[in-house]
Amino acid sequence: MVKKLKKDEILTKAISDEFPDPMMVVDLKHNVLFVNNLIKKSKYWCDTKPIKCHKALYGHNHLCEFDGQVCDSVIALKQNSTIVKPHKRVDENGNNIYFDTKTIPLRDENKNIYAFLKIVQDKTAEKKREKKLEHLASHDILTTLPNRFLMQDRLEQAILRSNRNKINFVFMFIDLDNFKVINDTLGHNIGDEVLKIAASRMKSSVRKIDTVARLGGDEFIIILESVLDKKRAISIAQDILDNLKKDFEPMQDIKINISCSIGMDIYEPEKLKKTAKQLIQNADIAMYEAKESGKNTYKFFVD
Repeated sequence: MVKKLKKDEILTKAISDEFPDPMMVVDLKHNVLFVNNLIKKSKYWCDTKPIKCHKALYGHNHLCEFDGQVCDSVIALKQNSTIVKPHKRVDENGNNIYFDTKTIPLRDENKNIYAFLKIVQDKTAEKKREKKLEHLASHDILTTLPNRFLMQDRLEQAILRSNRNKINFVFMFIDLDNFKVINDTLGHNIGDEVLKIAASRMKSSVRKIDTVARLGGDEFIIILESVLDKKRAISIAQDILDNLKKDFEPMQDIKINISCSIGMDIYEPEKLKKTAKQLIQNADIAMYEAKESGKNTYKFFVD
């Protein structure tokens, strides 16, 4: 019997050490009874006996009951079943670590739970891929600015905030002047670099709470939050015009002068309510008026 038990232990250890995820067995008091090699390679592992599972996995001296979480073993015991829970931790470098912990009850001959098998699956790379796909779906690939769809959502949220707080905001429609000439004469690669520089300069002209988005081509949108009057809107518009008039150097030995035309509409919650669609149309009309008046300027939509 002893010889058979030893063989079983050797087999169990061989299988567990080849298992692709960290795993351990813990008793009902959270003491670690068994671990595979991946747990032993953890920086928190030590051969001190007994060691608690939260100490071995995360370096914590207390149960994993924080930020509204309840210990997985407690839940599995209460539900009398296997559970899988997503977790998020922050490492010593401030990076988010994502993983799923599967807690499997182990039962004796009377079907009573006496321990748990815990399997930890790292989901960090998967989570990063998901976040990247989410970002690509809502942002312009070239400039990394919010795209049309995210801009639409931001605009609708700005309208809701404005109505709730009774504070004006300004919607800008911006078009680069004579951009087609750059693409036609210098090529699309140069044109793309110009668009990236223009996007960066627009962002530097506004606050972090404001939204700069690219609709497509050389058309951009800016949502200026909490702008009380035209005077402040004009000041920001002039900063944008001034920043875009500076020389562009998309490549070595190439300098380009460019400007833009800006159309603006002010959302005033105390007056006639406008929809997101109306704001876009109004600012677009004002932008074309700026084009027709000689470009490199701004115009407000007149109701």
